Amino acid sequence: MKNIIILLFLGVFGLFSCSSCKTSNIRVNDDLDAMIFPTSDASAEDVIASNAMQVSTDDFTLSLENEKQWKVTDIVDLPAKLVLVNDDEKTSVSIFIDNFVGSDKEYSLFILRGFKESGQIFDSSESVKINNKDFYLLSTHKDNLVVFTWIFSNRKNSYVLSCAGIKDKLVQLEFCSKIINTLILKI
Repeated sequence: MKNIIILLFLGVFGLFSCSSCKTSNIRVNDDLDAMIFPTSDASAEDVIASNAMQVSTDDFTLSLENEKQWKVTDIVDLPAKLVLVNDDEKTSVSIFIDNFVGSDKEYSLFILRGFKESGQIFDSSESVKINNKDFYLLSTHKDNLVVFTWIFSNRKNSYVLSCAGIKDKLVQLEFCSKIINTLILKI
């Protein structure tokens, strides 16, 4: 689990100028014809844009607007399911699935300890509902880096989506929320 904390911090802090980033052959959703802006009660299908990159694995589906701006990053020996970087938006998105028996609040405390060890400062936490699943949202920062981490636990695994960038906190939250609102966990 400590590797997850290391990857979250390194991934969001150091990947914006990644030289090892590469485009991957990920299934792209190109059959939607209208841009739909997310609302608080929108389903994931409602917020997928026509130019979105749709990532689909056995564990989740996620869509990101402006597919050509996102690069899939290969990181060896760490348990990330996916790490994406958007240099234009100065944002990274990471998804982890960790074997953890406990609640999302318990896992959040574990993640917060790791953030503290890496020098990040805790800002806030709250419970949020995304596509009918209860997530725990953590907000942290270090210098000008803002990190939002959504955590869902089902008493067997913890699913973590981290979205970070160097924008104003509210602007970054709005950008990251558009991404998290497209997440569908396949559990």
